[in-house]
Amino acid sequence: MLQSTPADTSGEVETGEVRLDGRILFAVAGSQPVDIEAAFPLQQRIKFIEDRLLQLAQSDFRPHSLRVESQMDPDTNQPVITVNGQYLLTITSLDAQLQGLDPEIWAEQVSEIIREALLLFRQERQPEFLWRRGGISLSLLVGTWLLSAGLERWRRQLILRRDRVHTELLQIPKFPVMADAEHRSDPTDLSLDHGDNPDNAPDSEQDLGSPHDAQFVQRLHRLELRLDLEQRLLWLVQVMAWGSAFGIGVGLFPQTRWIQVMGLRWLQGPILRLGSTALATYVAVRISAYSIETIFRAVRQNQWLIIQPETTTQDRISKRIVTLSSVVKGVTATLLSLIGVIAAIGLLGINVVPLVTSLGVIGLGVSLAAQDLIKDLINGLMILLEDQYAEGDVIMIDGRGGLVERINLRITQLRNTEGTLITIPNSAIRVVENLSNGWARVDLSILVSYSTDLDRAMQVIETVAVRMSRDWEWKERILDNPQMLGVDKFDPDGVILRIWIKVRPLAQWDVAREFRRRVMIALNQNGIQLPVPQRQIWIQTSGGSQGSSALAPESGPD
Repeated sequence: MLQSTPADTSGEVETGEVRLDGRILFAVAGSQPVDIEAAFPLQQRIKFIEDRLLQLAQSDFRPHSLRVESQMDPDTNQPVITVNGQYLLTITSLDAQLQGLDPEIWAEQVSEIIREALLLFRQERQPEFLWRRGGISLSLLVGTWLLSAGLERWRRQLILRRDRVHTELLQIPKFPVMADAEHRSDPTDLSLDHGDNPDNAPDSEQDLGSPHDAQFVQRLHRLELRLDLEQRLLWLVQVMAWGSAFGIGVGLFPQTRWIQVMGLRWLQGPILRLGSTALATYVAVRISAYSIETIFRAVRQNQWLIIQPETTTQDRISKRIVTLSSVVKGVTATLLSLIGVIAAIGLLGINVVPLVTSLGVIGLGVSLAAQDLIKDLINGLMILLEDQYAEGDVIMIDGRGGLVERINLRITQLRNTEGTLITIPNSAIRVVENLSNGWARVDLSILVSYSTDLDRAMQVIETVAVRMSRDWEWKERILDNPQMLGVDKFDPDGVILRIWIKVRPLAQWDVAREFRRRVMIALNQNGIQLPVPQRQIWIQTSGGSQGSSALAPESGPD
């Protein structure tokens, strides 16, 4: 490897290293010519010395009779080193100045270095030496394999834990969990104190069927992120262990040491700089993601999110924090990746100042060519700041609805009831119907026949609703006393009674299904039948007589 240091006006002083069998023996120096197109004499000198050393090392010399001598050349008045009387090199004043020694003293030291290198060259090719190095290489291989096996086992355990956490996250319901059937109350019992009876209370907190705590979900997300980071770092340690073992192993034998030397030269070049930059960027992205999760957890626990109305629930704050955390992690990862690319370009020796300066011009051009993208980003930012919706909400956008699975500054992704993933650019979002922000309402219309005692029917329906709101498995989801609105309208098939039930977000569908089931059972038990659609058809015969026939379906309504 050549290095340059300032010299006089005639040029610069270059330094290089002389090697034998991949080992650095000593350094030499030379003056670099001003003309950059001229040949570099130092490179030629190093090649000449290394070739001569290799020839001498491969010659059939006797170790006890090896003579490496240094003597003054009367013509140049510089020390000359010979091996068994054969010329090898001349120690110049620049060589000695590089070491801060007198040329003759440095020549004596170089002579001793060369003598030891030649003897070592011969020793390393003896069978006994190769057998010893083979044993060391085998021990290194076994040790690396054991270390790698232990790390791999540890990594697989982390992967299994991460997968279990991920599975647990997937199994966490979006709605409160239904209690066991044995804890359900009898819907035909219309006594209003049934739900408050301690005998009917669940035996444990798990039977309450309450939603998973948002802090618990956040901890699971952080644990999944940490386990994933740890298993990736263990994989990286394994790669580094095998790479180091390979480099050390090939360096044990003179026949393969050139591989080690070549690898070290590559690592000292752009590969090491690029690899280090990529690794640092990746680690920074993963650590930033974990740090952002930790910061937002502290924000939630200490309620530092002050851009919220006083009526905002903890569940709503948790959803918003999850969404903001996801967006901030994405933006941070993008910025860190951009910084990593710029740093890598700079480490390659390319001047990044013009590149950074040109980013403004490039950004202006991109802004003109990608106006829709800018609209997406601005609208996405406003969606987040105004809390129009968050991940986990159920929304309707232009007739398309579903659960918000992912939101960033550019797009919103919904999953509908059929499992279809709907991707909507944020710039295309104008009107949003949020079905899960704050609270929801069960709006039910129940059809009864005209012959029904309406007061009795409304009492039965309201009683079922009130008792359900006091039931252990449903009281967490019903926020207020049900409102029996009464007769809503008259229908050709009967009278429509309407009731409202205020519930927690995303609980309206579960509550409505269970309420319908209970109302149906209660109405049947109290002799209140739901109407069966009937039609009366008049038939006129040719004789002018008329008759009627009432037609009805064979079975009741679905």
